[in-house]
Amino acid sequence: SALIAFVTLLGVGLAAWEAVFIADQWMIRRRFGYSVGHESESGAASRTISRLNRLQSAAFISWGTGVAVGLLFTGSAFWNGPFAQGFFSDNSLGVLIDFLVSGTLYASLAFLIGPKREA
Repeated sequence: SALIAFVTLLGVGLAAWEAVFIADQWMIRRRFGYSVGHESESGAASRTISRLNRLQSAAFISWGTGVAVGLLFTGSAFWNGPFAQGFFSDNSLGVLIDFLVSGTLYASLAFLIGPKREA
């Protein structure tokens, strides 16, 4: 039905978002928190905030990549990905693949460009 197809496609985007959110909380926000009112920050705090702002683009790239990969393995009435055949045609493993790709990519990018603890 159309509702199931819509919810399946919605699940692809939400799974990628959730993976980025969990990886961000686990790797970055748990240690550094969220910065509020950082306009007056200087020195080490300013460098940390600059690196956190670069993570926003890493999150968007990770989310978009995860959605694209997830759609390749997702089959629905609206969309049939090229790899949504055989084993992937009648299940939601595309959403799991989407989740894993987004989370892994964001964790990798966060490790490379994320904030580091100041000594």
